[in-house]
Amino acid sequence: PVVTAFSLTGANPDAKLLEEKTRTIEEGEKMMAEKDKLIQEKEVKIEQERKRTEQEKQKNGLLSKKLESTQEELMKTQIKYQKEIEKLEKENKELRKQLLLRGQQASATK
Repeated sequence: PVVTAFSLTGANPDAKLLEEKTRTIEEGEKMMAEKDKLIQEKEVKIEQERKRTEQEKQKNGLLSKKLESTQEELMKTQIKYQKEIEKLEKENKELRKQLLLRGQQASATK
């Protein structure tokens, strides 16, 4: 008869093999369950990040509109003040002409 480690311990080789396979399957199932849990956690984090990103996009959109509006308002104000400056410069030029003419008239009458 052939002597094996199984026959010396009195263990049934098929039972040992079945037990080993069962343990391997259970470990594999446990690892798959852990993997599934990690995947779910990552999916939750991804969804949270998507929501945060969407909120940031909306916030940035509102800020962009506000910036554009403020820039338009600034341009209108600059144009308004530029026109006022041009008006005052023209008025100043006219007043200098009048002042020069009065000065010439005053010196001519003396």
